[in-house]
Amino acid sequence: YDKAVKEQALYNYALCIHETSYSPFAESVTVFERFLNEFPDSRYRERVNDYLVEVYMNTRSYDAALKSIAKISKPGPRIMEAKQRILFRLGTQSFANADFAQALQYFNRSLEIGQFNTATQADAYYWRGEANYRLENYPNAGKDLRRYLDLATNKRSAEYALAMYNLGYTDFKQKNYGSALNWFSRFVESGSNGNRQVLADAYNRIG
Repeated sequence: YDKAVKEQALYNYALCIHETSYSPFAESVTVFERFLNEFPDSRYRERVNDYLVEVYMNTRSYDAALKSIAKISKPGPRIMEAKQRILFRLGTQSFANADFAQALQYFNRSLEIGQFNTATQADAYYWRGEANYRLENYPNAGKDLRRYLDLATNKRSAEYALAMYNLGYTDFKQKNYGSALNWFSRFVESGSNGNRQVLADAYNRIG
């Protein structure tokens, strides 16, 4: 009879379930999903989004989290950012298991989400480039690593330097030796990577 009372009651109920549940991926997720679907324009919407993101990221139940997000008819920016990050993490898990084709699919889906989190977007390009390299798709690997260099915020990081090293190899594998020389030289000059073995290999390729 009174939607405002129902909204407040459902919100309070969801909080009670969230605070008292001991399940890793608890009933609170279902209640929060219901709340967002029944009251998509609620004043509590952002708080509920924050609670859901907390559960998604802390439990690492990524497949369950994706199913949960799919049930929300109008997911907000916080939920979409969580989805972008979840897909990226699933991609890195597949990469670590040497399932590079599956990793590519997850990275593609993460990048299709958009730019809710630019750091995740940049990292997805880096690891998609690595996956393409492992699959010997060198042109696409090069494109992704260049995109990573454009988006990366920390130009002095070891990862940024390593991307230049890897770009050297994508060109080297394609016999683009002039471009490979440029990337290996830039890697050496950056001085950002402390791995002496990698540095020695870069000098070897320059030679």
